[in-house]
Amino acid sequence: MSDELVPRKDSKAGAGAAGAGSGTLMVVIAGTLPEEHPIKPWLLYSAPTVSAFASIAWLWVQVTIGNFMQERKFNSLVAKAKKAYQDALDNPSTSDEHKAAIRKQLEELEKLVSMRHMKQLTQISPISIADVQKLHADVRASEVR
Repeated sequence: MSDELVPRKDSKAGAGAAGAGSGTLMVVIAGTLPEEHPIKPWLLYSAPTVSAFASIAWLWVQVTIGNFMQERKFNSLVAKAKKAYQDALDNPSTSDEHKAAIRKQLEELEKLVSMRHMKQLTQISPISIADVQKLHADVRASEVR
């Protein structure tokens, strides 16, 4: 599963269209006003800035919603998988060998979820996984003393 739900080229194209559209709209509105209207120069001069901010806002909203939907889908799939594993474990007709294999698969799923969260944490945090592991080791060592 990719970390980027919305393809980058599509995001940029949409952001460019939003920016161009908003800037053009401001120029069109300014064009309908009489020359002596006090707002007309402000609309014309601010159109490029509004266009840039509209592009940035569009891109941010699109990526944020895409990431939210991707996370929601991931969590839904994990919940379904956990339920399927738990149902198999609760089934009295499941053999002990098969239950052991299911437990191992459930552990792998939990490891996958943990690794995904660690990857997300390291992407937003300047602290690396090695730093976290060293910190844990230091805390454990100080608890032993």
